[in-house]
Amino acid sequence: MTHSKNLRQSQKACTLFLLQVVLYSGISYFARWRLPYGARLGPLTWTFALADGIQAWSVGVAGLVAIVAAKGSIRDLGLQGAAAKYFAIACALPIAYCAAIYLPCWLSGFASFKGPRTLFYATVATIVRLPWHVAMASGEEIGWRGALTPNLATLIGSGRAGLACGLAWATWHYADILFFDYSVGTPWAYAIGCFTVSLVGMSVFLTWLRLAGRSVWPPALFHGVHNAVIYGVFDRSTETDSKAALLTTEFGAGLALAAAVLGVAGWRELQRTKISLE
Repeated sequence: MTHSKNLRQSQKACTLFLLQVVLYSGISYFARWRLPYGARLGPLTWTFALADGIQAWSVGVAGLVAIVAAKGSIRDLGLQGAAAKYFAIACALPIAYCAAIYLPCWLSGFASFKGPRTLFYATVATIVRLPWHVAMASGEEIGWRGALTPNLATLIGSGRAGLACGLAWATWHYADILFFDYSVGTPWAYAIGCFTVSLVGMSVFLTWLRLAGRSVWPPALFHGVHNAVIYGVFDRSTETDSKAALLTTEFGAGLALAAAVLGVAGWRELQRTKISLE
């Protein structure tokens, strides 16, 4: 394949993907606005979990359609496996940085710890629900990291692709934060600022994880473990008042700082290794 043809295909894939994400998200938000939770949709009941799952997997569908339309194959989505070390990194890091955020808050009294009994049962419940979290995260990751990231990297380089994908990923969540109660009560500008830094930093790291591992599954595992651990274990074990929320949760400065560190590490690895996209 010539370089110019590859560039045209990558540009088409990115454009088709982003247009579909806007379209599908608009439909999803309209449904959330118009349909009360508990409404019957044939054999299904309209619930938050169903709405969230549909929205997450709409990103994966957008990625699949874009790649097939642009390149005639799903090979570039990265659906193959990866070396075990990338899965180990994906599993361990979210646990490590969540612990680094929450434990100092608990020990210092900045945030109230609900106690070891709550922590134990929250951990057990999270382990049980982990496959569901990974399944939901996989929908997003097939789109953001499977389709968009490698094609953006072809066009603008891997580091900048990580930054751009992170900004798109964060922007995709803004309506949820502003209009659908996806927040913890901190001022919206503070929540969006911390959340954006967090997702951009994670995106750069996940760009390295995706390209180095040549697979979308380590990022999907990272994303799923992150969601499961921060919500299911640490937030559930914390009394989140207005003070604690400034540092904890997905909308606090703690995660923004941790993700920024990850982003710098990912950026350095991308620049150091110059991973081939061929």
